[in-house]
Amino acid sequence: MEVELPFSFYYPINGNGAAPENKLNSLKLAGQYTFFVSEKRKTSLAIGYIHDFEMNQFSNYKEERIFSGNAYNPFFIAAKRWGFNYHTLIYTGPFMQSHYGVSGL
Repeated sequence: MEVELPFSFYYPINGNGAAPENKLNSLKLAGQYTFFVSEKRKTSLAIGYIHDFEMNQFSNYKEERIFSGNAYNPFFIAAKRWGFNYHTLIYTGPFMQSHYGVSGL
């Protein structure tokens, strides 16, 4: 299980005041379950799910909702060790979004 709070901080460069606003991007909740591990084959398989509660910019909290939408990301992972220093990993799955006030995913 994992809880993540990804922030974005922006600063104007060379006196240019046109930087995006700072924000807490989302409240991210994730879980992963490894259902197959083979030491003989040096392979593991896992499934998981990430849910993002997307958020508005700090300056918009008074005028708008704090949360602006949801993002859904179920995933599958296959990992293989090929020796002492070589590994591969396949991470795949759909990514769907919905924003409040907008119909459809």
